[in-house]
Amino acid sequence: MIDISKYEKAEVFAALYNHSRRLGLDISHYDPITMTKKEAEEILEIQEHFKYFMGRVMQIDLSQNQLDPTLYNRDNGPGAAEAAIKTIGI
Repeated sequence: MIDISKYEKAEVFAALYNHSRRLGLDISHYDPITMTKKEAEEILEIQEHFKYFMGRVMQIDLSQNQLDPTLYNRDNGPGAAEAAIKTIGI
């Protein structure tokens, strides 16, 4: 588990989205443009659990202050969630 309590969830979602792979049934909706924190905030007002989003594989649940990176890392590469979260604030 990754403690994400010290970050804004929009920052976490944007970082994970921006570092995720293009994959899944929604691939026709793939958008190569980087997601902003503001865009992430708007999306998180609607939902906090994602399997795929805009053609990218996510497999995350941001409803808690702990993130289970298992499925995200399985689909995006070992340590991918941890690496994405380390970019917050850079």
